[in-house]
Amino acid sequence: MIEGAEADTAANSRFLLQVAFNYGGRADILDAAEDHAQRRLAGDAAPLTEAAFSTGLASAGSPELDLIIRTSGERRLSNFLLWEAAYAELVFQDILWPDYGAEALAQAIGEFQQRQRRYGGRLAEPAMARA
Repeated sequence: MIEGAEADTAANSRFLLQVAFNYGGRADILDAAEDHAQRRLAGDAAPLTEAAFSTGLASAGSPELDLIIRTSGERRLSNFLLWEAAYAELVFQDILWPDYGAEALAQAIGEFQQRQRRYGGRLAEPAMARA
């Protein structure tokens, strides 16, 4: 299933979909901290900044998150992309992941497009609306 989705979307460049399997946000943050500490000890790293810290995360090199869709009706992040979720918009849907399809995705994107992004106080237009 994953290989098919990757093959079907390999030429796409407008949106990025990230699906995480066997991932834990706390462990990712600890790994990034350890990575930075090791680079500092080796003399290879600048002082700790958000940007420097982010290079040690599993999501390093990926664009900032715009939207996190949580399925199954749960209203929590459940240790998912804790660092990266800081300014992401969250959409919670009652549908289970195995039943998720184009209609549910379109509904989530529609809800996202109606929001006014604030990024912690600074107003901005949603990235998907600009695309």
